[in-house]
Amino acid sequence: MVTGAASNVWHIWLSYGLGLGVAQAAFNVPIITAATYWFRTNLGLGIGLLQASHGLGPAVLAIVVSFLINSVEWRATFWAIGVFGVIIMLILMLFFRNKPSDMGIRAFGAPATEEIAPDVSPAIAAIRSKAYRMAMQGTMTFWKLVAVHGLGCIGHSIIIIYVIPMAIKQGIDPLAAAGILTTLVAVSVLTRFLTPVCADYLGARKMMVAMFVLQGLPVLMLFWTQELWQFYLFAVIFGFGYGGEGSAFPIINRQYYGRGPMGRSFGWQQFGAGSGMAIGAWGGGALFVLAGSYTLTILVSVGASLLGALIIFSMEPDNTVLIPSWEDSLPSEARSDFQVAPNSAGASAD
Repeated sequence: MVTGAASNVWHIWLSYGLGLGVAQAAFNVPIITAATYWFRTNLGLGIGLLQASHGLGPAVLAIVVSFLINSVEWRATFWAIGVFGVIIMLILMLFFRNKPSDMGIRAFGAPATEEIAPDVSPAIAAIRSKAYRMAMQGTMTFWKLVAVHGLGCIGHSIIIIYVIPMAIKQGIDPLAAAGILTTLVAVSVLTRFLTPVCADYLGARKMMVAMFVLQGLPVLMLFWTQELWQFYLFAVIFGFGYGGEGSAFPIINRQYYGRGPMGRSFGWQQFGAGSGMAIGAWGGGALFVLAGSYTLTILVSVGASLLGALIIFSMEPDNTVLIPSWEDSLPSEARSDFQVAPNSAGASAD
């Protein structure tokens, strides 16, 4: 809504760039964290549905925004989106619960014989959260995941921002060029859903390596892509890798670190992702200005994705829990076997 009142470019930088960026970061981490609490098994299905909706929304909204801007004007479009967006979000938040225990039920896939996790005091929750976070961040793999998230986002942010200017530079009509990005995002919905589901069964590490490679190598097509159909073909191929690149992170975290209070740790990984998006978006343009062409920009996109794949490949097998004894440092009253059944080590009580 504030963007709709903008009269200078710097207003849009603040309202849309800074404001929306902060809001998106604050929204993504709690939603992903909540999903890990709700699914004891089949976490990939839950994350897949969540990530698919994250891709479907922009694809649909791009069409809606284009229609509204052509029908009315851009200020009214942003005001309408703001008003209806706030109303819809407030209604949905009335039904949102952080954990299944908040509703007195078990997580999906939990044994019927398992007791419903009781509430814990804020002091105990803080002790457990700190111990779990310190255990996670004490592994090199945790920081590799932060770096990998950043590299993956550098790889695709360059394409998201610059594929339309690249097409226009080749003489493509601007309206037709805009459809390239819409196609790319629409195709990504499929792998946003399928990648976490497959990662649950095949292992997240190998799925992520495959998706990072599939995001990186197709970008080389842009060196010889000139016709509109070639750009659309690129959008379809790149969209598969782009959709799967980031959607398996909650799965690999579960496989490496078990169940626990991951909110702040997810925040670190989202920080890596956000930094990558900013670096790619700004750096891609800076390289174009310096070189006078998109050659270096394309190479950086490819290199970032492939470097991310190499780092993932260097990680431990994802059937290995890296911090199996993280609760050992806790006082007895803060351990899960003190609060719930002895066989429920993990952190569904958090």
